[in-house]
Amino acid sequence: MLLSENQKNGDVEGFGIVALEAGFFSLPVIGAKGCGIDDAIDDGRSGILVNGDNATEICNAMTKILADKSSFKQRSKVWAEQHDWNIVIEDFIRILPPTKA
Repeated sequence: MLLSENQKNGDVEGFGIVALEAGFFSLPVIGAKGCGIDDAIDDGRSGILVNGDNATEICNAMTKILADKSSFKQRSKVWAEQHDWNIVIEDFIRILPPTKA
């Protein structure tokens, strides 16, 4: 569970890489909406995004994950593998314009 919140001083969870690390071990994550965690969780598949201040949403997310535990575990692993650095680097190389020597 990663229920980060945006701080009044501007401090915020930048990405939530820990959610991908959990996914590598087939652990789905419940994360807070509205910060960098959004990008690290495939909502409804590798985990669930919630309002971190809403206990009902958090409980519902836990219930949903536990009711379909094996699917969430499998999708968490797949999602994390899609963010492997080797894949991410290849994506960057593909979209960046070629450099001139």
